[in-house]
Amino acid sequence: MGDSCPAAFPPETRPYESRRDERVRGRRTARPGGLASIRFDRLFEQSEHCLTTRAIDSGKDQLCAMSTLREEEGKNLSLTTIQKPLVVAGAVLFLLGLLQGAGVQLFANPRMALSAHLTAVQSGMAMMIAGALWPALSLRPRTGSIGRLAIIAGMYGLWIGLTLSAATGASEALPIAGAGHSADPVSEKVVSAVVLGSSILMTLGWLLFVIGIIRSKRA
Repeated sequence: MGDSCPAAFPPETRPYESRRDERVRGRRTARPGGLASIRFDRLFEQSEHCLTTRAIDSGKDQLCAMSTLREEEGKNLSLTTIQKPLVVAGAVLFLLGLLQGAGVQLFANPRMALSAHLTAVQSGMAMMIAGALWPALSLRPRTGSIGRLAIIAGMYGLWIGLTLSAATGASEALPIAGAGHSADPVSEKVVSAVVLGSSILMTLGWLLFVIGIIRSKRA
C-alpha cells in the first residue's frame, strides 16, 4: 500500500484545493529553492494521505475482528443437544403452570389446583437452571441421559398427578391439600401411583444432578 499511494493520488489530479493550501503553496514558491519546497510539500501531502488510508484500513480490520468475535460469542450462547431438552421442557412446564394459575377456581379442589400451579412454575424454572448447568456436570453420557429423563418425567408426572387430584378430588396421596375432598377408588389409585412414581423419578434425577456437580468441583 505504501508504494501505490503516491502514484494513485498525485496532487495535480485532485479535483480541487482549499484557498489556504494555495496561499501556503504560493508563499513557498516565492522562497529561494522554491522547487525543492514544492516537492517536499507534495511528498508530505502524499505521506499524510497514505497514513490516513492506512488508518482507515486498520479501522476496518478492527471492525471485522469485532464482528467475528460477536459471532463466536453468539455460537457459544446457543443451546447444545444436552441442554435443549431440559430447557425446552422447563419452559413449556412453566408456561403450563402460568395458564393453570388463571383457572384455579375451575377445579373441584382449588387448593390442590393452586399446588399444581406452583409446582409447575417452580419445576419449570428448576429444569431450565439444570439445563443451563448440565454441561458443567461430571457424569458418564448414559448416566447423564438417565438423569435428564428422570428429572423431566418426574417433574411432569408430579404436576400431572396434582392436576388429576385437583380435577377429581382425590386426596389419599395428598391428605393436607386434599382435606375435605374425595374421589372414586380408581381415581384415588391412579393419582397415588402417578404421584409416588413421579416423586421417585424426580428424586433420582436430582440426585444424579447433585452428584455430577460435586464431581465437577473435585475435577
